Amino acid sequence: MAGRDGRAGEPGAAGASWFTAILVHAAGVGDVAAALLDPRRDVVPRHRVVPPGVDTGDFLAANQRLMEESQLTAAYAAYRLAGRPATLTAGGAEVLAVAAGSAAAQAGLLPGDVITTVDGRSITFAADLNAALAAAGAGDEAASGAGTAGRPLTLTVLRASDSLLVSLNPGSAESIEQLGLTAASRDLRGTFDPPVRFEPGEVAGPSAGLAFGLYLVERLAPGTIRAAGPVAATGTVAPDGTVGPVGGIPYKARAVLEAGARIFVVPAANAAEARRAAPDLHVIGVTSLAEAVQRLGGQALTPFLRHTYNVAGLEAIPVAHRYR
Repeated sequence: MAGRDGRAGEPGAAGASWFTAILVHAAGVGDVAAALLDPRRDVVPRHRVVPPGVDTGDFLAANQRLMEESQLTAAYAAYRLAGRPATLTAGGAEVLAVAAGSAAAQAGLLPGDVITTVDGRSITFAADLNAALAAAGAGDEAASGAGTAGRPLTLTVLRASDSLLVSLNPGSAESIEQLGLTAASRDLRGTFDPPVRFEPGEVAGPSAGLAFGLYLVERLAPGTIRAAGPVAATGTVAPDGTVGPVGGIPYKARAVLEAGARIFVVPAANAAEARRAAPDLHVIGVTSLAEAVQRLGGQALTPFLRHTYNVAGLEAIPVAHRYR
C-alpha cells in the first residue's frame, strides 16, 4: 500500500525536487492478494504504522502536526543555507503520543507534556530531543564504553501549571521514536524573507522536509542544484540542517524509479536500504541539507549550522551569502 503521492517542483524540470509519500489504509482481503502480486504494495501489522495504544485519529493528527513542522524547519534550514533572513522559535518539545509499554510510557510521560531539558540540556525544538539523546550516549560511551543503556535520563517536563522532573531509561534507543515518543515543537513560529507558503494537500508526516529544503535552496539561489532532470528526496530536516532517517524507504525507492526520476536523495542511514530496493536508482545518502546540495553538483553554500538555544527560543542572525 505504497506509491508516489507528491512532488515539489515542475515534473521533468532540471533541478526540480520531488517528494515521496506512502498511502496507508486498513487492509482487507483484497489488499493481501494485491500485495502478493504488486511489489509496490505490502500488508504489515498495524503496530508498525500506528504505535501500540495510540488512537488512529490521534496518530493522524500528530502526523499532520509533524508535516506542518517539517515545512518550517526545512524552510529555516534552506534560508540559512542560502544566506536569506529567517527566524525560528519554539518553546520545548510537546508530547503528541506515547506508545503503550514503551520507555516513554514507563517514565510516565503523557500527551500534552512539554519537555524543556534533558540532563540539563535545553530543549527548544523537538529535534533537540534526538540531539540530546545522542549527546548523552556519546558522553556515556566516552566515559565507560557502555552507551546510555541502563542509565536514566532526567527530563524537565511542564504539565499544566506544574514543572516535573521525570526519569527516563532509554535502554538502547537511539531516537525518540524508539523511546515510543511522538513529539513536535511547542508554539513553533517562523518568519522568512521572501515569504514562503506550502500546500502539501493531504500528505502528512515529517519526511518531505529534505525535498522542501532542496526545492527552496534552488529557488533562493538558482543554479545551486545542477542535476540533469528531477531529483526525488525523502528525509526529515532539523532546524540546524541535520537530515534524519524515515520509514517506508523500499516503497519510496521503487515509486521514484517508476515515476521517472533517477536520483534519490535519502538520509545516510536509509541509503543501503534504498539501493537494495531499487538497484538501478542513483541513491545519494546525506547527513545534512548542506551535504545534499554539495552532492547534487552545485557550489557548496556556507551553512549556518551552530546556534545558541535557550528556553525562550532562537532569534536567527542573518549572515552574508557566499560560496566556498
